[in-house]
Amino acid sequence: MILARFRLLISLIVASAALGGTFVFAKALREQARKTSRHVPDAGVWIERRAAGTPDDIAHGRKFYARSCAECHSDDASGDEGPDLRGLPFSNRRVAKIVREGIKGEMPSFRKKYGDKEISSLIAFLRSLPNEDQAVASSSRP
Repeated sequence: MILARFRLLISLIVASAALGGTFVFAKALREQARKTSRHVPDAGVWIERRAAGTPDDIAHGRKFYARSCAECHSDDASGDEGPDLRGLPFSNRRVAKIVREGIKGEMPSFRKKYGDKEISSLIAFLRSLPNEDQAVASSSRP
C-alpha cells in the first residue's frame, strides 16, 4: 500500500516536471518565433534589424509614413482603419515584406513606390515610436 502510493507520488512528480518542461520549452519557442520571421527574403531585398535608426532615417521615414500610411494608421500610428503600428512585435524583415507586398484585400503594396532604402527609413521611424503602453503612460502624466 505504501509502496503503491510512493510510486504514484513519484509518477506524479515526474509527469509534472515533464509537463512543466514542455511549457517552458514552448514559451521559449514562441518567443523565438515572435522575434524572427519565417520569410526568407529574396537576394537584394534584405533589410537588417538595426538597433536604432539615425535621426535622418527617422525623419525620412516620418515623411514616407505621412505620405502613404497615416491615412489608414492615423497620424500617430495608433491605428484607425489599419492596425496600431506602435511597438510592432515583428522583425524588420517581416515589416518590410508587408510594406513591399501589402496584404491582399487590406493593404496595398508599396513595392513600386518605395525601394529598400525608403522602406528601411520607414521602419526606423516606426521603431522610434513609443509602444502603446509608453504612449498611454506619457499621456496620463500631469
